[in-house]
Amino acid sequence: MLIRPFYKKGDSFQSYVYRSARANGWTDNRLKQFLRLEVAPLYSYKAEDRQNLKSWLRNISERDEILALTDVWLFYSDFKQYFDFSRIKICPLCYTNSGVAIPAYWYLRTYLACSKHKILLTDICTCCDEKLTADSIIADRCLNCETKVADFKTENVDVDFYSQKAYELLNDCESHETFAAVFEH
Repeated sequence: MLIRPFYKKGDSFQSYVYRSARANGWTDNRLKQFLRLEVAPLYSYKAEDRQNLKSWLRNISERDEILALTDVWLFYSDFKQYFDFSRIKICPLCYTNSGVAIPAYWYLRTYLACSKHKILLTDICTCCDEKLTADSIIADRCLNCETKVADFKTENVDVDFYSQKAYELLNDCESHETFAAVFEH
């Protein structure tokens, strides 16, 4: 990888990987193929594969903070009932304002409303209903209608209790260990 972006506050490991792919002009498929050959499958749930991916990305980026980023795929074995691994949900406002950081708590199955902006998270393009994928996140737009994520429509809501509590507990978790500690209690 020629371009190695800096860590952004709120980054999960997945977020950093997507931003790295974007910076280097890679699609999700190209990234998956490359990593499978060089390191480990990108979407593996195995702890050893996850650690190998983090170590490899840390080594080529020379950014030590990557090792501490929360990797939601590591929660698959023990806490999969809390996470939704089948889709990517985003708050278009947070996503755009943060420079494309995707916090780990957005992967929580029942985290449905952004506590900061008081809007529903979306897993589809709000213009054409196309499902968001890793490729659309990397491209920062809907791959069907070309609508930029920043232009997605938002719907104001009262934030539910669970989303508010998850935000309060997990928003400031800067490492995988502090994020995981919440689930171990």
